[in-house]
Amino acid sequence: MFAFRRTVVAAVLASVGLVSLTVPGAQAEPANTPTVAAARAAAAVPVDTPVHLIENVSNRGATIEVYANWDYALLTNDRGSKGTKVIFRQQGDGYTIESTFGHWSGYTYWHGVGNGIKLDTRENATVFKVVPSSRGFLIADRHDNYATYPSNGKGWFQLFNTVLPNFREFAYFRIEE
Repeated sequence: MFAFRRTVVAAVLASVGLVSLTVPGAQAEPANTPTVAAARAAAAVPVDTPVHLIENVSNRGATIEVYANWDYALLTNDRGSKGTKVIFRQQGDGYTIESTFGHWSGYTYWHGVGNGIKLDTRENATVFKVVPSSRGFLIADRHDNYATYPSNGKGWFQLFNTVLPNFREFAYFRIEE
């Protein structure tokens, strides 16, 4: 219900010109937001190598934390913290993302679900596209929903194709060893 209300509020505010929604892949977008053509271009990410996935704007690394008996992906609580290493695994024209740590054996792959990105089995892993941008790269699922995080508070990842400014931000990533 909250997601529906957020979508309605965003649409109303955008229609009256009170806010401008930035949607990666949209036709009228700033020069530093990726285009559909850029989304199809392959970004260089190391494959089969453990790396830190750092969000550029917040300078917080990706990690996992238990919520409702599942591990979920989120940003670390502290700026400068690199978080848990992940491994990009090539799958078709995209990548699965495997966490190098999980609380439950065999549940280490990122799986986009309605309330976030939880760790699941390899068979249930979401295949992500890596979308290059001048701000870093985004990760998107097959429906062009991008990893986002809340503007304030705990940095739980959720997949959305748009954000409402001051509530959620797109996660622009970089890789660190």
